[in-house]
Amino acid sequence: MKKNQIISIIIGALILAGLVGGFSYQLGQKSVGVAYETSLPNVLESKVIQRWSGLAAGRIIEISGRNVTLSSGEETIDISIREDAPVYRVVLVKGETETPAPAAREEVEFEDVKVGDRVNVSCLLKTDAPLEGIAVTILP
Repeated sequence: MKKNQIISIIIGALILAGLVGGFSYQLGQKSVGVAYETSLPNVLESKVIQRWSGLAAGRIIEISGRNVTLSSGEETIDISIREDAPVYRVVLVKGETETPAPAAREEVEFEDVKVGDRVNVSCLLKTDAPLEGIAVTILP
């Protein structure tokens, strides 16, 4: 009789362990997954970062004084060019084929920039002012 009681207790314990394991598995399947959220500070509104630099590329569609309007695809942007901003023109090398040579550029005046020119404008992005062009490169 003792042997039957021990076997019954062991079988009961195994059944109980199986029920607890199955129940735990079911709860685990229904639990909400953890969503990891990366929170980046809004650096454009930060008081620590005073200005960023960037590159605007496109075709000039309007020039008004030292302000240029660039267009690329469907978008346009106005950039105010500094008085002391250098203006460069990329020079093509004549040879078998016309290809831009590395660092082959000549400095020209702002007045040489025309509507329709493709340009790259190095800009400063400030939190309290519009885009400010600090260098202009006229592309071939």
